[in-house]
This record gives sequence, structure tokens and C-alpha cells, in this order.
Amino acid sequence: MPVISEYPDVFPEELESLPPEREIEFKVDLAPGTTPISKTPCRMAPVELKELKVQLQDLLERGFIHESESPWGAPVLFVKKKDGSLRLCIDYRDSYTVYTDASREGLGCVLMQNKNVIAYASRKLKPHEQNYPTHDLELAAIVFALKKWRHYLYGVTFEPVELVVVAVGKLGAAGRNESAEWVELAHGFSLVSL
Repeated sequence: MPVISEYPDVFPEELESLPPEREIEFKVDLAPGTTPISKTPCRMAPVELKELKVQLQDLLERGFIHESESPWGAPVLFVKKKDGSLRLCIDYRDSYTVYTDASREGLGCVLMQNKNVIAYASRKLKPHEQNYPTHDLELAAIVFALKKWRHYLYGVTFEPVELVVVAVGKLGAAGRNESAEWVELAHGFSLVSL
């Protein structure tokens, strides 16, 4: 790139170290007593495991990372570079996405993994649900999706629409079955509101 070659002092080939520490330390405060979901580690090919150890050791020696015994982590992903070597990437993406929708006819949901549809489900409204306001129908669609694909989604952090946050805020007043089901189902998931 022309800009990079014009300013080699600003864009060095190799970084010497991390920038100086800031006055404010950024961190995520967890709720007291929070523990990670127990999951089996992802399998890795022996070649990738060897490369992971080499790259982590290099990053440790250069001071870009430090040792940690935290039970929290992120999956590792290798991307093959043009020269055939492997580039280490930390995969922080949520692997599952759930889309839900409700109409006066029924409830529907789509489960996607890495932007590919892997399952979809729908059902007609029950007679008593046809009288629900739109807000409660949307909540019923989310409950339907969580019940349907709980085995895929357990322990996954996902971002429900703001409507769900409003729904959870009104649970005490709503008194509907779906509200109670939502509270029960929500215990198994890490929810992030938008």
C-alpha cells in the first residue's frame, strides 16, 4: 500500500511492544458467583496445536499477552496465509443466530450458524394466543425458539431484540404463561440486550 510504504516510521514491519499502559484499565465485571459453562475443548489437529504453542510462546516473549489461569476463554481459529503458514485468530463471534417472528397466524424461527441456515420451525397460533397483543406474540416466538433449540443454544451468548428486554421488565404485570416460561428458559442462557 502506498501510504504504508511512504511512512515506514509509523507503520513498522514488526511491532516492538504494546503501547504504554493507560490510566484506565478496561475490564468486564461479572455478576458475583458467575461461572463459565462447562464445555469440552474443541479438537485441534496436531499441526495446528503445535503452531498454536509456537505462536503463543512468541506472543508471551514479546509481551503482547500474559499467562492467565482464567476459566473463561475463546475458541482459536487458524487461517491459512498465502505463503502456507497459519495465522492465529481468536474467534469471538457467536456461532449461532436465532431469528424469530410472530404474526396473527403463527410463530416462526430460524436457527443459523456462521450465516448458514441449519434449522427452521413454525407453528400456528393456539386459539387462546390469537387474542395476544403483538408484544406477547413476539415473546411467545422467542420462547418457542428457545424451547425448540435449547440443546444448540444452551450457554451461548446471544443478543435478543430490545422488545425482549421490555418484556422481561413487565413480567410481573403480564401474568401470561409465556412470561413465566421466559424466566425459566432465560436461566440457561447468557442474554445480551441491544
